[in-house]
Amino acid sequence: MKKIVQIHRKKPTLAGGLIRTGLLVLMGFLILPAFAQFNQYQNYIHISGQLTNTLTGAPIPGHNIYIFSDSTINNGFGYYAVAKTDANGFYRDTIVTTSTDGIINIHLFDLNNTLHSLDRHYRFVWEDHFLVFADFSIFDPNTTSEFQANFKTLSDPLEDNPLKVIFRDQSIGLQIKSWEWDFGDGNYSEIQDPEHTYDRPGIYMVTLTISSLPPEYEHFKISTIVKQVQVGVGNYYHLGGHVFANYFPIDYGQAYLYTFDERNQLIPLDTAAIDTLGYYYFYALPPGKYITKTRLQAISELYGQFMPTYIGNVYAWDQAKIIDLQKDDWEAHISLLPSVGMTAGKGQIIGQIVYDTSRSAQAIIPAGNIEILLLDDRGYNLTCGLSDIEGYFIFSNIAYDTYQLYPDVTGIPTTPMYVTITEEKPLASDISLVILPGSITFSINEPESAYIENTFLLYPNPVREQASVSISMKKTSRITLLVTDLLGRTVHREDLLLAEGTRHITIPVQELPAGFYQLVIVPEDNMAVSGKFLKFN
Repeated sequence: MKKIVQIHRKKPTLAGGLIRTGLLVLMGFLILPAFAQFNQYQNYIHISGQLTNTLTGAPIPGHNIYIFSDSTINNGFGYYAVAKTDANGFYRDTIVTTSTDGIINIHLFDLNNTLHSLDRHYRFVWEDHFLVFADFSIFDPNTTSEFQANFKTLSDPLEDNPLKVIFRDQSIGLQIKSWEWDFGDGNYSEIQDPEHTYDRPGIYMVTLTISSLPPEYEHFKISTIVKQVQVGVGNYYHLGGHVFANYFPIDYGQAYLYTFDERNQLIPLDTAAIDTLGYYYFYALPPGKYITKTRLQAISELYGQFMPTYIGNVYAWDQAKIIDLQKDDWEAHISLLPSVGMTAGKGQIIGQIVYDTSRSAQAIIPAGNIEILLLDDRGYNLTCGLSDIEGYFIFSNIAYDTYQLYPDVTGIPTTPMYVTITEEKPLASDISLVILPGSITFSINEPESAYIENTFLLYPNPVREQASVSISMKKTSRITLLVTDLLGRTVHREDLLLAEGTRHITIPVQELPAGFYQLVIVPEDNMAVSGKFLKFN
């Protein structure tokens, strides 16, 4: 008998692909940072396994298998069913659910009423079918025999071919004279320990029949075993690691998992609480590329002393190490980046971050739970905070100085926003950060500088070797000219004295790598003006 089960990959769409992973999509780009556990699309969990005798490997028929989903664990998804093993010891069940990930418990009781239990994690990413396998082995005197066919399967350690299977005979009995293999795909073998390469992935029902003497003999014996063999399917892996702060595991934290869609854009996939040992886990992930991010929760004693950090120990998502998950990886460790510390003062920064809905809605949609990093003017980490449900964020009791605001929205490029607070202007409010499809823009209602105009001309843009700046000086002032990269790091600095009138400055950029940069001009009253330019090679 030939039986093949195939899983077909679905091409993700905005309606059925991105939303499946728990995203709320507006205008085809807007990603809210709340990862939902349910959607309106039906998913199918296919559960199967085999119950065999511990001593002989013989199948055990007619035994109850209990399948259970705890709604308190699986975000409201509850399920209960009883399956009975068939003549070959197999049981099967299919669960229809709108849950996107969770845990299914499968258990049974042996003849001594001892519980045997297995937990199986499931997750739907691009496909709406998920395969769960759970085999059990218990002692059963009713299926004990001195002559029993049995085998196990192995992958070839010397050849990376998921379609190749090595079969090892584990039959018991004296004077076994023949082995007859049916690989379930129309191919057969009569050797004891064969190897077989399948043409395509699937679940194949493989049969081994052994016999002792030719059938015409009085003491002729025969035994058959059927097992389902997974070939190139059901390959799901687990990912996790420790999160450290100063070489010690953190106490309370959150981990975020991101993957790449078919356009190679990062999308959020899941969140997980970091346990009391400082460890995070993501279960049942299909092979692919991922990055992780971790942060402290506000209840942590260390909150504010360490920054949100991506895998590879960096604070920017576009510098994160990409995890190519092809096997279980429990060593995706992250050491949180420390902040350099804040100097106390009487200054305050208040702002709001929102999503751009100008093309789809009239009302503003606040961007809650967005990480806002506060850096100094040289790009060093100072502290961080989360926007509230209305998108507002605040940094209080800080010293008078020039700071950078860096909203961390994974997958969307951004440049830091410069904000200056002084004794004359201790409060910087009305700061607005707007998340666009491919960038984050910002604005602030500030009084004009007494020394320079609020705008300047930068040309050519894009630029290859030298950038020219034309700026109008209201009166003579010392200025600091900064060029920073997308991470807020200063890559060029000049201190100049500019007289009143229109002044021209030449900036050498030929040594800079290609990419976007920000030009910041800071006069004596610290009322900085800034603009972006593109460097190309």
